[in-house]
Amino acid sequence: MRTVVLASTSPYRLQLLRQLGIPFHVAPPLYEEKIDQQVAPELLVKHLAAHKARSLAEKYPDALILGADQVFVGPGGHIHGKPGGLPQAAAQLREMVGKTHTFYTGISIYDANSGESLTDYDSYSVTLRKLSCEQIHAYLEREQPFDCA
Repeated sequence: MRTVVLASTSPYRLQLLRQLGIPFHVAPPLYEEKIDQQVAPELLVKHLAAHKARSLAEKYPDALILGADQVFVGPGGHIHGKPGGLPQAAAQLREMVGKTHTFYTGISIYDANSGESLTDYDSYSVTLRKLSCEQIHAYLEREQPFDCA
């Protein structure tokens, strides 16, 4: 059986892949994410996912490498990535309250042996209900979702 490598440091992606019940390795991608506001979000997440997967090809030359990325777009069209910390996450949630945002998730499976890849994306919209500042901070303290869009 081929080695499967998850090119991610995301605990959420690790948990999702574990649910499939297949053996895999985890390695941080050797690619730095950059959010380009000039690129359409569906193209951006596909680009980021593909580059994350391909970044590990030399290290795992016979593996199937899975890369993924997610962003969300607010009503004003601004593309948001991972908040990175509490102040940024709180600002993002305050901006989202009572509004509809669209999330884009890109995924890429790269065959390091053949150089072939499959890359796609999906999107969905979310409307966040009204939340108080206290509710936002309680959620962020409890869940600490600083490493996901």
